[in-house]
Amino acid sequence: MPLVFTSLFAGGSGSLAPGAPDPDVGFAWSANLLYHFRATTGVFSDAAGSTPAGDGDPVARWANQGAGEDAQQATEARRPVMRTGGVNGRPYLACDQSQQQYFGDLAFSQPYGLTNINPFTVFAVTDAIAPANYPALLGAEAALGGKVGFYFRPNAGEQVHFVKSQVRVGTIANPQILMATIGRNAAGTTSTAVARLWVRQNGTDIFSASQQASNLDSNAIAATQFLRSSGIADPAGYFHGHLYEMLLYDGTLDNATTFAIESFLANKYAIVLS
Repeated sequence: MPLVFTSLFAGGSGSLAPGAPDPDVGFAWSANLLYHFRATTGVFSDAAGSTPAGDGDPVARWANQGAGEDAQQATEARRPVMRTGGVNGRPYLACDQSQQQYFGDLAFSQPYGLTNINPFTVFAVTDAIAPANYPALLGAEAALGGKVGFYFRPNAGEQVHFVKSQVRVGTIANPQILMATIGRNAAGTTSTAVARLWVRQNGTDIFSASQQASNLDSNAIAATQFLRSSGIADPAGYFHGHLYEMLLYDGTLDNATTFAIESFLANKYAIVLS
């Protein structure tokens, strides 16, 4: 059973009502933040974004708190479902892989070629991950290569994978705070000529590499799939689990910022950082 803690800064154990005032006023790390989706605010049952989703409602629009566009799903049967009373009483979006629930693609791109990589950093708070069919948070189409991929797989202890299908970066935890960045390693070495990788789970380094190049020689990617990866054979690749929050930054972050965001999320969701 995952360990949790209580804190004066944590949100408490009661369920937050959908449409309640945003409790994340203390979040301060907005520089280069392209996408920030959190179930505590901006979750709507209609495409126009005027009706807050209630517990059990399919979500048509998830308002982005970053610089990019909102996440949307026009087909009702494919919409993730709003739920309350999750980890630390927080709301979350639930996806059922058998229903192929996801949002439309995000306008997040990557250039062509092995040595042309735009560094990026992702944080995600998840729970109840069911890895049988390789559920993905982010992905690229199979024909476009492997520059964008953040997914889970069932083999050898249920693994967290970031970008590299052949690199096993750790086992899945429920709940978990994940941080993954391409463009730097744990030592802070940065480069766009080859992919420096750094992945953390609940405050612990689970993978760091100074150079990883194979599987990144892809075509240019104009959009990134959100809550699915069609690079994994159908019907696999659709996210299955609970997503509380996800952030995507353009570029890499320094240690102080990385650890501060992890601490903020840990306090919010009452998850112990190792």
